[in-house]
Amino acid sequence: MNYQQTYRCTRLSALMLALLLSATGCDTINVFSMSALTKKIRTKDEPTQSSEQAPDKINAIKQYNAEVIKLLKTADDALNRGDLDLAEQSFQALKTLDANHLRAAEGLRDVSARRIHLTLLDEAKSLLGKSDDQDKIAAAKLRSILVENPNHTEARALYKDLITKQDAKRAEMLRKRLSYKNPVSLQFRDVGLKVIIESLSKGTGVNFILDQEISSTQKATLFVNNVMLENAIELLAQTNQLRMKILNENSVVLYPNNPTKIREYQDLVIRSFFLEYAEPKLIGSLLTSMLGIKQVQTDDRLPMIMIKDTEDIMGLAEKLIASQDIPDPEVMLELEVLEVKRTRNLDIGATWPNQLTLISPAAGLTLRSLENINRDKIGVSPNPSVVFNGKDSDVNLLANPRIRVKNKDKARIHIGDRVPIITSNVSSTGVISENVQYIDAGLKLEVEPNISLGGDVNIKVNLDVSSIGTATKTNSGSVVYQIGTRSTNTQLRLKDGETQVLAGLISDEDRKNVSKLPGLGDLPLLGRLFSNHGDEKTKTEIVLSITPHIIREKNTPSAELAEYWIGSEAQAGRSFKAPTTQEGLAKMFTVGRPLGAPATPAAPAAAPAEKPQGLNVPLSPELSSAIERIRNIR
Repeated sequence: MNYQQTYRCTRLSALMLALLLSATGCDTINVFSMSALTKKIRTKDEPTQSSEQAPDKINAIKQYNAEVIKLLKTADDALNRGDLDLAEQSFQALKTLDANHLRAAEGLRDVSARRIHLTLLDEAKSLLGKSDDQDKIAAAKLRSILVENPNHTEARALYKDLITKQDAKRAEMLRKRLSYKNPVSLQFRDVGLKVIIESLSKGTGVNFILDQEISSTQKATLFVNNVMLENAIELLAQTNQLRMKILNENSVVLYPNNPTKIREYQDLVIRSFFLEYAEPKLIGSLLTSMLGIKQVQTDDRLPMIMIKDTEDIMGLAEKLIASQDIPDPEVMLELEVLEVKRTRNLDIGATWPNQLTLISPAAGLTLRSLENINRDKIGVSPNPSVVFNGKDSDVNLLANPRIRVKNKDKARIHIGDRVPIITSNVSSTGVISENVQYIDAGLKLEVEPNISLGGDVNIKVNLDVSSIGTATKTNSGSVVYQIGTRSTNTQLRLKDGETQVLAGLISDEDRKNVSKLPGLGDLPLLGRLFSNHGDEKTKTEIVLSITPHIIREKNTPSAELAEYWIGSEAQAGRSFKAPTTQEGLAKMFTVGRPLGAPATPAAPAAAPAEKPQGLNVPLSPELSSAIERIRNIR
């Protein structure tokens, strides 16, 4: 074992020396020179190993592992820099040292794959932008690179740009418009459908393809004046249970409006919408109920929602999602909780002995000894004391937290202690088990804001103040505490920056204790000499001050997203004017305009008044100077 480890270590050292020479200017690593160097160590007359050579063997193993790690690091660094030649030489040298080294074999395969990827990348670059067919070939080459190496940065960027351009072209194909732009006037009463189509084709030069299931005897009635050709065809199709599909700028297909033909002719699109604020499941249910989209998948992890439908529906879905995916308003609540506790104790009077004791002999008392009780056997502790004690204490507890909370979310604050309550349970076998529960004692405040559109803040406030009272020990030895509680629930409506003070949670206790000698303590005037009077007055009041500061106002969707056209109930997204045209839905917002008439451009909306961000509160001199220092650094 020592011979093998020494042999490997020497060969690896020679490898590292050759590798360093290669990195400083040499083109290749001379493995044969390394073999000649290590061959000098291989001798058959090596003496038998002894136990004294064990440390040398351990050091050789450590050195071997360290050299392997260095060699692998050199190869990995070369791969990261794109130096495939140096990486290949490093892995090849490691494989020569150990033919079964898995990392060396994987590295050589990686180098070979990267060379192929570079060739494919150069070929894809040469094909990009020449034609649609060449772009498809380039996309296939880039896709083959990303299948083997998804982290290839350059290939991923080129493939993303290419797919974006192809999607734009595909979307443009789905938004085909007829080239005939002149308005038409048609007057047909109970005329065959094919006759009407033939007249339109001859008058406009547009090609019409009729599905084979359209009856040759079907008749139609159509009276339109000065409308666009697309609108006229759409009207003709809708009134005769047909649908239209524009193939190109001068070709239209008409087919029956039934599920089979719709699946055959209708082009579908899959689109992913990444959400920032809204819940995917809520948006999915809205898309299903409002637009009738059946194929909707949600992913709460991203979050994302995927839709499969027509391009017309995609435009409507995008508007619906944009109207819902808006940030929640936020408010900063500045709270001040003050607890004022005043205690007045007064203890005045004299304390006299209040008990007599019977002195028992060492042998104990007997019934006969009780018959001879005299003053020698009765003991008294004559230690009278006069007390003049007064104690006043004032305690003010102040909490001034500032919490930022989203609209309709609950914020909780607890300032106090968690008191352990131990409960003992005795089983039928006599085994005693204890269970510890914790009760919150102190100040607990729960607020839930609701920001209105007018800038007011509705706040639900739940204030609970509890204190630990006297401790009581049960028969089983458990200790329980008496908890005093004062709580209030209310709902406020405050303006931004308005302060409201809640007070009146007052606890007033007045206790009087009298300790006296029977009879003597009841004498007028002189009774104070034989009694002790203790007066204790405690008054506690809780004051809560709350001030809301709106950080982010409640935003409403724009007029374009608040109300938009979706078509008929049976054919959502399609009507006289498709939303996939270049004009989009803007022309459909004008209410009551004649069919085919141009839409009147809407007046630009007034820019909303800017509201300063953050809280408009005065800063302390220390904070102002710190901010000024930061600005100077920037």
